[in-house]
Parts: sequence; structure tokens; C-alpha cells
Amino acid sequence: MKAPFRVPANTRIPLIVETLNRGLRGSRQISSKSKIKFRVSNFARVGGHRPLQWNSVPEFRRCEAALTAYGFVMKNSNFGIVPLATEVAATARRAAASGAPDHAMVVADSPGGFPCRHCLRYAQSGERMILFPYAAIPAGHPYSESGPIFVHAEPCERYRATDEYPADFRKGRVMRAYNSNYDMIDAEVVNGSAPEAIIEKLLQKPEIAFVDARSVTHGCYTFRIQRL
Repeated sequence: MKAPFRVPANTRIPLIVETLNRGLRGSRQISSKSKIKFRVSNFARVGGHRPLQWNSVPEFRRCEAALTAYGFVMKNSNFGIVPLATEVAATARRAAASGAPDHAMVVADSPGGFPCRHCLRYAQSGERMILFPYAAIPAGHPYSESGPIFVHAEPCERYRATDEYPADFRKGRVMRAYNSNYDMIDAEVVNGSAPEAIIEKLLQKPEIAFVDARSVTHGCYTFRIQRL
């Protein structure tokens, strides 16, 4: 009689995750009706290995499972998103309320055209926005500049998922990489490519201290990315 097949002690068996209810629509909370079914692939099936039917979760040294609208994905980034400071947004609102000529009150009239740098989402049509100048690179440097940015006229929550790239800005951005002296070292356009991969590649250069995401068409500052 043949000896029974035994899986070696150090063998890693990947965990297969399937989302039974995909109606999450971007929510970060799973409803009570949502069910997650876990299946373990059978590597010791008689007659050969069974091909995986669901996306297997790869193994990383630093990994974290994040629930998205499409199911579970893995995150393994070495950078953090830095949205506009709440103090800057609050100061802009006060300046606009006092009638400062360089702080204009506008109403969003189209989707995808009025990005708030504080909550890092595009304004909905009809939302009031404040347009004002902001110096992402401080004065006294060759690359110093001041450009127009938007924030919501009403207080909004500062972007909190700093370990995730903002969903609204996966396209139409250019990544500008700077050293600690605010000199631009490199730049790359996000055009159909995953922005995370571009950021990771730029931050592999030790001389790069941070990366700024900007509009690829207007050049306006959107948010900063720092190495963790």
C-alpha cells in the first residue's frame, strides 16, 4: 500500500479569498449581508495540481490587506500621502470670508475639474470652492513657485487614508521628485500606469526626499508624497 501523501512542514499554502457580495460601492465598511468565503487551494489533489480559480494573495515581508470596492488587495508601499494641512485650508476660508482679493469663491460646475487639496476628492457640481495661491516649494530656492489650488468652502475632513493613493487622482497627474534642497531631480507622467509603481521607482533614488503630484495639464500642485 502506498504511503499517504504529506505536505512538507515548511510548505506555504496560499489563502484564496473570494468576495461573495461585491456591492460595496467604495464603502470602507462591510454590510451585514456581505460574506467573505475563504478557500484553501488543494495542492495534493490526485491526478495533478488543480489550477487556482480565484486570485491568490501573494506573500510579502510587509503586507496589509485592504478592502476596496473590488474585494481584497494587498498593499506594500514605502510612502505616505500628505494632504494640505487643515490649518492652511482654514486660513484660506477665513481669508475668502474677509474678502481677500486673491481668495476667490467659485462654484463647481463640472465633475473632475475642482480638486480639493484637503480631502483629496473632486468637488461635486454645485459645491462651493475657494481658489487661492499656494507655495508648495518655499521661497528662496530655484524651483520656488506659487500656484492656484482649490479647497472646499465648507469644512471637509482631511484625507486620512495616507497609506493609499487617492482614487480620484489615478490619472492626469505628473510626479515631480525633489531632493532635500527642493531641487527637482526627476519627473514622470502617470498616463495609464499605476501611480504607486512610479512613486516607488522614484523613491528608490536615495537623493530624492519627496515627490509632488501635480496636474499634468495645468501643473497645479495636488499633494505631497513622502518616504516612510
